[in-house]
Amino acid sequence: MNQKIPFDVSSLPEYTGVYLFKNRIGRVIYVGKALNLKKRIISYFKDKAVDIKKRRLIENIADLEMIEAKNEFEALILEASLIKLYLPKFNISLKDNKQYLYMKITSEEYPRLLLSRKRSDLDGELFGPFPSRQTVKTIIKYLRRVFPFCSQNPKIKKACFYSHLDLCFPCPAQIKKMPDEIKLKMRRIYLKNITNLRRILSGKIESVVKNLTHKMQQKSAQKLFEDAALIRDKIRQLKSISGEKFTPSQYLAEPQLISNLRKEEQRLLESELGTVFKSTIKAETIECYDISNLSGKNAAGSLVTFYRGLPDKKRYRHFRIKTVKSPDDFAMLKEILSRRLKHPEWRLPDLLVVDGGEQQLRIFNGLLTDLKINVPVIALAKKEERIYYARDEKTAVLDLARDSPALQLIQRLRDEAHRFAGRYHRLLRIKYLFKI
Repeated sequence: MNQKIPFDVSSLPEYTGVYLFKNRIGRVIYVGKALNLKKRIISYFKDKAVDIKKRRLIENIADLEMIEAKNEFEALILEASLIKLYLPKFNISLKDNKQYLYMKITSEEYPRLLLSRKRSDLDGELFGPFPSRQTVKTIIKYLRRVFPFCSQNPKIKKACFYSHLDLCFPCPAQIKKMPDEIKLKMRRIYLKNITNLRRILSGKIESVVKNLTHKMQQKSAQKLFEDAALIRDKIRQLKSISGEKFTPSQYLAEPQLISNLRKEEQRLLESELGTVFKSTIKAETIECYDISNLSGKNAAGSLVTFYRGLPDKKRYRHFRIKTVKSPDDFAMLKEILSRRLKHPEWRLPDLLVVDGGEQQLRIFNGLLTDLKINVPVIALAKKEERIYYARDEKTAVLDLARDSPALQLIQRLRDEAHRFAGRYHRLLRIKYLFKI
């Protein structure tokens, strides 16, 4: 079916988040999650093979609300919280009369994390509801890497399958066979994992990270560096799940939370650069450049553009290096910037960023000077994460704190340029190997 879309498609964002479909009286009738909100929402109206229940949903959509999430994990948790809050009609009807999935932490001697479809299940603590088994499996996959747990029937005496993958440690089946002194210690470790899982599923990731950080510092002070390193790895894994942590209640209290954070990143970057350049700097549109090659072969360059802190993929460009045959990244960067600047129809950005250091900065500034183009340039060096800029015809350095939102914006841009260049380089290698 090709149903008329009741809102402006061009204004739909492409970020990760949660969407709420509403009917004519403003009631929430469906809640969903998407990595790309625009693509997901449009798919409802372009899908030709929809069943009766989905068609009924589409016919009742009159309005839309979206909440941007920091990442997929937080979007999953937020989606479950909104379904629990609104009990949308079509989330229920589209489940084919099945009850929603919950995660259950049992109240056994060694609590397990299980799935349950019974909201009235009193044998443990329930978290959810979650809209699909796939959603739950994704969350469990993330969590199990950080805080291993068991889901095996306690009557089974052999160590569970996940224990061999270090995804259940210590395994209750093994703990029960240990001497009493060791058993007590291992049980504490296992129960601590369960406590942390309970906090995370309650939306308290920040408190878990805070407690782990405190323990890591204690272990370091006691010179138990291996123990401290293990805790550090858990903290990194948690941060990779959720980055900066926001609870569902924070998203509900401030639906524009992530958008406001991006605005603050841009404002701080403009302020920091304005101070060192001694002039007003805009950072609404930023271009970043990177090179990817293997000993000079199949060399590729990338140009990625961020607009107001978000990728503007319509303005992404990749370049196959044409004039440089040796492994000379500096010459390659000069080539891709030269080729880019030959396109007056491509609007100039407010700021140029190049992946590299002092030498890369000089190449960009030299080329812009020769062409009499006035756009500020900075370079970001990977190892030290230092920002290089030109001042009075000399190179200067701006060191920002690692947790600076301004630096994080530039890092995100640099990492995206690196990803995009690497992707095209791999494609060129495949074409070369298979003579495509």
